[in-house]
Amino acid sequence: FRKKARHDFEDRLIYKLAGLFSIDSFGGGLITHSFIAYWLSSRFGFGYGSLSILFFIIIGLNGLSIISAVPLSRKFGLVNTIAYSQIAANVCVVFMVLSNQIYLVMTCLLLRGLLNEIDVPPRQALILRSVRPERRSHATALTSLGRNVGQIISPLLSGPAASFISTGTPMLVGAMVKFCYNGGLLLMFRGLARSFSRE
Repeated sequence: FRKKARHDFEDRLIYKLAGLFSIDSFGGGLITHSFIAYWLSSRFGFGYGSLSILFFIIIGLNGLSIISAVPLSRKFGLVNTIAYSQIAANVCVVFMVLSNQIYLVMTCLLLRGLLNEIDVPPRQALILRSVRPERRSHATALTSLGRNVGQIISPLLSGPAASFISTGTPMLVGAMVKFCYNGGLLLMFRGLARSFSRE
């Protein structure tokens, strides 16, 4: 009976995580590097050379954000590290899109690069911690499928939104969606054992 109860608990948890991760992936699909490049080019006239240097720096900052995830997770816990780093990253997106000042736009973009990948290692650790070792492949497959479903949908909306409203609209919508995801993640783990939110 206890084994079945544990199995059912893990199933519910993984399905909820898969749903949340699909929301996150949908929001992220509206704020891709390619779309940011298009937005910078159309709004500020960035050329190919400037964009290549900029994204070289941003991807380097992404690497630093992944490295910083380990000490942050130990200090603040897996869930807090995931949620609050992404909230901060998407605040940067909102200010970036709403600003007309190129210096503020660049500052927000670089800050986002430093924050945006912090959630990747703790998210993977959270999945593995949430289930028994023999069910980790199953859990990883389901949550990866959830992320894939979210990524499929977002391109269908980003193009029309950019065409009929403004080029910044998809990124603003993506940031709002990701705020909802982070709020949902915090609420989901609020009442669970502390071990689920600590590395």
